[in-house]
Amino acid sequence: MTAEGGDLVAGRYLLEERIGAGGMGVVWRAYDSKLDRPVAVKCARVDDARLVKRLMSEARIAARLHHPHIVSVFDRIDEIDKGAGCWLVLEYVPSRSLAQIMAADGPLAPERVAAIGRQIAGALAAAHAKGVVHGDVTPENILITEDGRTGGVVGALDGIAKLTDFGIARALWSDAGHSLSGGVPGKPRYIAPEVARGGPLSREADLFSLGATLFAAVEGHSPYGQADGAIAYLGRAIEGRVEAPRRAGALTRLLTELLQKDPEGRPTAVRARELLGEIAPELGRAGGGGAGRPRRRAVRGGPYGSRAGVRSSARGWWWHWQLRWWPGCCCTGRTPGGAPPPGTALPGTPPLGTATSRARRSGPWAMRVPPIPAPCSTPPRSTGSAGPN
Repeated sequence: MTAEGGDLVAGRYLLEERIGAGGMGVVWRAYDSKLDRPVAVKCARVDDARLVKRLMSEARIAARLHHPHIVSVFDRIDEIDKGAGCWLVLEYVPSRSLAQIMAADGPLAPERVAAIGRQIAGALAAAHAKGVVHGDVTPENILITEDGRTGGVVGALDGIAKLTDFGIARALWSDAGHSLSGGVPGKPRYIAPEVARGGPLSREADLFSLGATLFAAVEGHSPYGQADGAIAYLGRAIEGRVEAPRRAGALTRLLTELLQKDPEGRPTAVRARELLGEIAPELGRAGGGGAGRPRRRAVRGGPYGSRAGVRSSARGWWWHWQLRWWPGCCCTGRTPGGAPPPGTALPGTPPLGTATSRARRSGPWAMRVPPIPAPCSTPPRSTGSAGPN
């Protein structure tokens, strides 16, 4: 049975628009009538019960992953026996894939690629910590949303990077030979050498595929070079023949480590995220305005709203504290012996009553200096006396 727009899946998901297709299945934008929200519904191309069972198991595992840079899995539907197929319900992300952006813009700047890689490495670190391997990290499976900023980096993609299709590749690829010679075109361009030789998918293989994806984004082609057909790429992958990056700039060292032939020599996802963060530091929150700009402390308005006003305010407060503790001031309770005679100017100020002093105590440049208290006319009370009865 071929799905069409307007079909209702599981009595709940109304198919609205076909938004993608590949060797693993067809993706629809759909409407969840129960929760009143848009979702992405993927019809997986499986034709036997064994693959369906494996896919449902992987979907259950992927549904446990909750991360800002992972596309969430909401539901799984098995209607093979009804002729309706096997469906996965995913978070709907209005976006373009990294592969589409690369096709439209060509090779990307190293800082731009590092900003994307930092987010995807974070997603892999979260998944690996829970024992989940992606198995198919490629530009087709990296989505860039249409709003926000990529990690707050100036010149980065306008969007947040999200990794999708966790575990689907591992569920649907029955063996290494099938995954390389058939199915999704281009996958051999990003596959790890040990997987090409028939080894299992692993954390280290995910890191190689991440490096191959970032290499392709910054260089414009696979680290295996340019070849004719999947079989040619497969041969290079088996041999582990990787080209050296030429346009990667600050990414060169990390790409070299990620693309090592020996899996043990590759950095972990956590380490890769740290290194990518050094190249594309997270200067601001994704989605925040003015990302990448240094923050400035806001200056309050009012009489001290300008820089000059702030300086004047600081001077005024300094004099306030000096006056408070001036010897002989009534508020201190000290003896008047050290009090200056009336009319004496404070140190560093013009004599009281002059035009200069009046100018400094009025107008927009006023220091707000409180009046100088007069010396005490009578000696302060003795602290030991109880006063008259």
